[in-house]
Amino acid sequence: MKKKLYAVLLLALLVTACSSTKTNRKTNVGVDSTNKYAVEDTEANKKPLEDIIVFNEEGVTIRREGNNLILSMPELILFDFDKYIVKDKIKPSLSTLAKALGENKDIHIKIDGYTDFIGTELSVKRANAIKDFLISRGAIGSNISIEGYGEQNPADTNQTAAGRSRNRRVEFIISRG
Repeated sequence: MKKKLYAVLLLALLVTACSSTKTNRKTNVGVDSTNKYAVEDTEANKKPLEDIIVFNEEGVTIRREGNNLILSMPELILFDFDKYIVKDKIKPSLSTLAKALGENKDIHIKIDGYTDFIGTELSVKRANAIKDFLISRGAIGSNISIEGYGEQNPADTNQTAAGRSRNRRVEFIISRG
């Protein structure tokens, strides 16, 4: 009988100790009116995308649209004309981006490839080439999507060589998932 009593007391002591330890580990942001649970703010510790995604390449434009961070890169930063092999010069910056994506599993990236009206298949091949490179450097493949738009959504006219050049670009749409 004493053994059963000790076992029950020990069990009660353990349950009490575990529940009080668990409560002390939480970050209490708010408590409901009946004090049955604490609300933990999981968003509070997240850095802004601008602090995580640092891309210091000349010619790259970075802008914010709502909750998304958009990096737009002209074709010649990433690829040679009419090619889809990533240039060696940009690889260190893309590797840094891949590392940031790998370390921040809640960040998703959509890679949009654009070409001029002359070559539409190329936009998909380029987006895939960048995706493959990022994954090979540690980015999470399931957090990366691609789209090839070809000549859709031109940034400039397709009537001049300069305009077509500005249309050949890749945009990275970065967001929290």
